[in-house]
Amino acid sequence: MEEKEELLKRLEGSLKDGRPVGRPGHTRHRMVDFDDLVVVPSRAMAQGSKEIGTEVSIGIDRYTQHPIHLEVPIYIADMSYGELGRTAKAGLALGSALAGSMVLCGHGVLLPEEKEVTDENGGRLVAKWSKGRFGDDMANLSFGHGVCIDMSMDPGILVPPEISTKEVADVYGIPRGALADTPISHLDLQGEDDLKLHVDLLREALDYKVPVMVKFSGGEVYEKVRAAIEAGAEAVVLEGMQAWRARSDDVHAEHAGEPLLGMLPPAVRAFVDTKAKAKGVKLLVQGGINGGADVFKALAMGADAVGLDCAALVGVGCRMTGVCNTNKCPQGVATVDPRLESKVSVKESGEHLYNLITAFTDEIVHLAGYAGLAHISAATMKNLRALTYDAAAITGVRLVGYDRLLPHWVH
Repeated sequence: MEEKEELLKRLEGSLKDGRPVGRPGHTRHRMVDFDDLVVVPSRAMAQGSKEIGTEVSIGIDRYTQHPIHLEVPIYIADMSYGELGRTAKAGLALGSALAGSMVLCGHGVLLPEEKEVTDENGGRLVAKWSKGRFGDDMANLSFGHGVCIDMSMDPGILVPPEISTKEVADVYGIPRGALADTPISHLDLQGEDDLKLHVDLLREALDYKVPVMVKFSGGEVYEKVRAAIEAGAEAVVLEGMQAWRARSDDVHAEHAGEPLLGMLPPAVRAFVDTKAKAKGVKLLVQGGINGGADVFKALAMGADAVGLDCAALVGVGCRMTGVCNTNKCPQGVATVDPRLESKVSVKESGEHLYNLITAFTDEIVHLAGYAGLAHISAATMKNLRALTYDAAAITGVRLVGYDRLLPHWVH
């Protein structure tokens, strides 16, 4: 239940203009999450940290000539220009490149600053095939080291008219002063057959050079994931409702979607039923991941790599002041105001993000060693226990103390 002050603030916000209350950030709901799981030691001898592998590859043994090789099981989740400024976006690209990772890019064309630091530091950018088709031309898609078809059902304002300057509008391919909001779905992509056509179209247009991924939010997760696998995607990306958004209606942020922890079991079931892992398909997840322990638990639940959003923003300078939707971020991260953007140093922010990813990776390796694993890909749900009945019921992880699967998970 909402606190009285929060309830009053929300209701008063709608009194002013008759519109739903908008705000930045992610859901404030306390829901079942990775904090409800713990890692348990193995009966086998613990591994030394230097012996544990952390690399992940996307597109191996698939249809692509140039798979994406990650040195760590961490990547940067998709966040768009307009939500973030140019220097913050470049900082994300630099930190990711230094860590041997990748960035799932947001809406609009890839920024010159992102391309420059990516080229100079051996980074990887995955272009977005967006529902609004913002900046989706062949020059943009061809630069990417992969392409991700955005099938998430998350509406929202990317660029409000008041910040739609010529510079911002050019990135989105819209008139200056126009609103850029993302539709809830692709107009030309309504079913499984359409999805396969889009995967095949992009693969052919890009000469089979780079991996094609498909991204979903919550709802009918098993059916969506299975459709993406059968459409031939090299990777499926799942985003939980804890994901960061610069501008979101309060009602959507708090009451629409599924927590990431609840999306993993049906997704993994779709992978098992289609034998997708044996075919080289990867499962990527993102939304509310805040540490190496979260990453390890997601890997043990069946993910292959895990995306950072809010944590990555802290890496490039965010201090969670809660004004992301105002274009007045005092740290210069969530703003396109050139005066404020200048507060972010691309070099410094990139190095800080690299340090953060390195620290998270060390945490993952430590937990993998504790669980007796030689490689992070060997993590399974047997390495976890659920602290609460709800977590055990949702995930199929053994309940601590009971130390068995709950009856409805026994097949």
